[in-house]
Amino acid sequence: MAWVKSPTSVLRDIGISQPQEIDLDFIAFTLNAEVIYEPLQGYEANIFGSSNKAVITVNSDTIESRQRFSLAHEIGHWMNDRGKNLSIECSTGDINQKQNAKGMSARQTREARANVFASHLMMPDFMMADLSDMPVNMDTVRYIAGTYNTSLVSSAGRLIEITKKPAMVALWSHNGTRRWFNRSSSLSEFIWPLQSISDIEQSFVESNSLRISDTKWIDPRSAKGHPVTECVYDNGYDVISLLSW
Repeated sequence: MAWVKSPTSVLRDIGISQPQEIDLDFIAFTLNAEVIYEPLQGYEANIFGSSNKAVITVNSDTIESRQRFSLAHEIGHWMNDRGKNLSIECSTGDINQKQNAKGMSARQTREARANVFASHLMMPDFMMADLSDMPVNMDTVRYIAGTYNTSLVSSAGRLIEITKKPAMVALWSHNGTRRWFNRSSSLSEFIWPLQSISDIEQSFVESNSLRISDTKWIDPRSAKGHPVTECVYDNGYDVISLLSW
């Protein structure tokens, strides 16, 4: 992804080299962005700025991991979208916006870029290289979340981005609808997860490193009946499924 300034550059410019040093409020301060925490109606965060100074407001009514991600998201806007006047209000949908190969509006593209920036600022590649060979399971996801003070959902997403193993993560609503998914670089692009789950009660039972048939989660047009390792976790809002081949 093309950046005006990359997350790695932001971190290295101020000498951050360890996970415990990633203080997002301090990072914003070094970038001339003031951070305010207060209740917001209908938005997760917003940013208003000029050419060299910004004010970021984060919704204080959300959980800490969401506040941190929202702040990192707004820093992404500050680094990549600033101009003479910057004014962006970000909804829950914006903070959850994923990259898509086609059909994205300019706003969706901008928000997806800010989300990628946020995840790489909070969990940078140069700190995570040693994790690429770790198992794709909830133990590794929890390790990442604990190390980088990130949510399980964003941690699972980054694990899939860095792993060398053929793997996939998907996020599901409690009614069985797929919200989004991502494949690791070594998994064939012809393997697609189901659009929705019909047997919710059975499919959403929590598991960790359970061997199953790929037909449980994979679209019949690309499922081969091969065994895969499944991990399922309900975070109270959505259901995360991790698969590795």
